[in-house]
Amino acid sequence: MAERGLHTKDPPFRLSFIYRRCRLALRDVFPVWLALAAATTAPYVFAALRTPDGHQFSGVLTAYDDTFSYLAWIKQSAGGRWLMCDLFTSEPQACEFFLPLWMALGKFSRATGAPPIWVFHGARLAASLLLLIAARSVARRVMKSRRRLRFTLWLCAMSGGLGWLVFLLNNRGDLLSASVTSGSADLNVPEAISFRSAFGQVHFSLGAALVAFAINLVFSSLSSRRVNRAVTGGLMVSLLAVVHPYLVVVVFAVAGIALMLGPLLNRRETEAKRSYGNIARLGLGFGIAAMPGVAYLVYLNRSSEVLREWLRVTDTLSPPPLDYVFGFGIVGALAVVGLSILWIGRLYAGRLLLVWAIVQSALLYAPVTYQRRFVEGLQLPLCAAASVAVFWLMRRLRLARRNRSFALFAFIVLASLTNLGFIAGQIVARRHASGANDPRRYLAPGLAETFAWLSANAEPDAVIFSSYLTGNVAPSMTGLRVYLGHYGQTLRSREKGELVTAFYRGDLGTDQARAIFSEQQVSYVIYGPFERSISANADIPSWLLPVHQSGEVRVFKVANRSGDQEQR
Repeated sequence: MAERGLHTKDPPFRLSFIYRRCRLALRDVFPVWLALAAATTAPYVFAALRTPDGHQFSGVLTAYDDTFSYLAWIKQSAGGRWLMCDLFTSEPQACEFFLPLWMALGKFSRATGAPPIWVFHGARLAASLLLLIAARSVARRVMKSRRRLRFTLWLCAMSGGLGWLVFLLNNRGDLLSASVTSGSADLNVPEAISFRSAFGQVHFSLGAALVAFAINLVFSSLSSRRVNRAVTGGLMVSLLAVVHPYLVVVVFAVAGIALMLGPLLNRRETEAKRSYGNIARLGLGFGIAAMPGVAYLVYLNRSSEVLREWLRVTDTLSPPPLDYVFGFGIVGALAVVGLSILWIGRLYAGRLLLVWAIVQSALLYAPVTYQRRFVEGLQLPLCAAASVAVFWLMRRLRLARRNRSFALFAFIVLASLTNLGFIAGQIVARRHASGANDPRRYLAPGLAETFAWLSANAEPDAVIFSSYLTGNVAPSMTGLRVYLGHYGQTLRSREKGELVTAFYRGDLGTDQARAIFSEQQVSYVIYGPFERSISANADIPSWLLPVHQSGEVRVFKVANRSGDQEQR
């Protein structure tokens, strides 16, 4: 065996054994998670402390459009819904989105009284803990030394690629005000890196964790020939389908190839016919358990115009391959060495890990418009394989024991430079690319109070007409629908954006405006700071009745009858 301390035997699948393993896993994971939680939360704390007078910190630092949409799901659930509507479009619709992640967070918010943004950040940290537990379960397939497991966890939690070097070369003139953050996946594909996932989004970390658990259970079923593990893996896929549906493709592709190649990769298999008979049972159990999630996705895709529109307008194509090479950097290079060691050593679990890495990497350029989504979770097998290579190299170099800890620490720091630079950039917050200049980071005076008034006084089915930025924030604060507010969830968002601009500039005729408001069931119009950036002195039609004002933010109600007007 080329690598010492490798783990090949699958443990029994009993509840008492699982409980003991979970306790042991938490002892390994908890220190790493504390460091990850502190590092990824620090920028939010510093941003809150820098809140300008009279403003309100929104709690969002990245991916504003999408993050506010997730907060809107939580707000809906906290308001009592179990099946969700798309609050970012004004068209009549049936509430049919079953989103257990955001639903559970909303119910927690309702039960505790905690604001959705606080619940979101708590879930963000909890999901990162689950991701580390999943990373440990993957690493245990090829190693059992706790020292090596802990090193792998630190690598998964903190490592990036060579983005720091790409960033330095692209922004040599002014690092603090730089705006070029492309050229490496660890710079501009946050879902590829566990650290960036833990910083930004709940479902990135949770989705990657479910991918790892599902694939690991399939691998475990292949080693032990236990159908219950394949079934559990399929149930993970059903859950994944309603948390992060794109990743279902990753699990099915990896699991399918692994099941087909299983007997060929295991040199101990001598009866191919019998082996494939067992594998057929494993595949059947996996498929049946995964079917509910897949069936729901098929139903939703056929019945929901909102979902079809979202998929149509949202292109998340993979960057050039070199971006991924730089993005995984030293870890990716060492992973190639580690996977070679595992293959040569004829370790079954190691060969399955190689299948995972190859299949998921190939999916990054599948002929679909959401290729980039398939990168989530790929860092986990790469880090496990890289750890194998690191300890193999240390043994070959015959480093003294007193030097090994320093070498391991130095490697973690080197692999984490991009993420350390990212956190520093977020705290300094001078770069446009950091999101510091987005006006949604700090809500202008009067806007939060206006949202609170609408939440308390508007009809539950009311539709708000506003600029894109106001409409993006409003659903998460009010639980109400908006005419325009999201590039994908708003149907015909580009067309509506042009109409909104024309309205505030006075270029939209009275008859056309009335027709739009009637057709889209618009109830309230907001004229605040974001609308003033369209037109500083908008001429609001007289048939819109002023009903609320807070600072520079004014709210108008659409008159139900032509006679329901008043002089302003």
